[in-house]
Amino acid sequence: MTKKEKIATTIFTIINIIVVLISIYLIIETYITKNDPYDRLSSHYASAIISFLPILYLLIFKKDSNPFIVGLSTIYIFLAVFLGASLNFYNLYGNIHYDKLIHVFMGYCSALIGLFILIKSKSIISLKTPITILFIFSFALMIAGIWEMLEFSKDMITGSEVQGKRLLTISGIEVIDVGETIFDMIANLTGAIIFSLQYLFHQKTKKCYLMKFYLHYLK
Repeated sequence: MTKKEKIATTIFTIINIIVVLISIYLIIETYITKNDPYDRLSSHYASAIISFLPILYLLIFKKDSNPFIVGLSTIYIFLAVFLGASLNFYNLYGNIHYDKLIHVFMGYCSALIGLFILIKSKSIISLKTPITILFIFSFALMIAGIWEMLEFSKDMITGSEVQGKRLLTISGIEVIDVGETIFDMIANLTGAIIFSLQYLFHQKTKKCYLMKFYLHYLK
């Protein structure tokens, strides 16, 4: 790691530690006060555990860790898990579609990680551009599908309404409005398309400086 990369990694590690500590505090506060009007307890647990993962990654891989991946995961976890779920930004800022913006970002990041996998496995060397784009695009949609399955499982197990409101039909059967899930998938798709177009533009012109930045730090 260069000096700049070490500084960046240290900053991201501090952010993760702070999020873990705040999440633990919120868990303890919820148990003591027994006050959880927005049902955020499980989100606090998720925030504490998931925010520790980049730290665990650094502890395991040490010098072989990738600072860019640490930074990307820290930013996503902070925005999606800590702010979105634990601090309830998904509901508080529904008017600006915070949830959908995060899903677009998720699709973009998933495609970026797909590219990282190709680079690390050295498969990208032998693949033509259309096949590379097909892989990173498909990888992003696979992550989106798995995420929605996890949300569905959470709803079935805990009775939550992550995937949509429970509705009662005229016949008395309870169903879930899947519109929320479909819009989430479309948002993920949008993020994957944006990244794929960026990569295609870079391969054709070599003038996408953001993609150059990615490729430099993903190696």
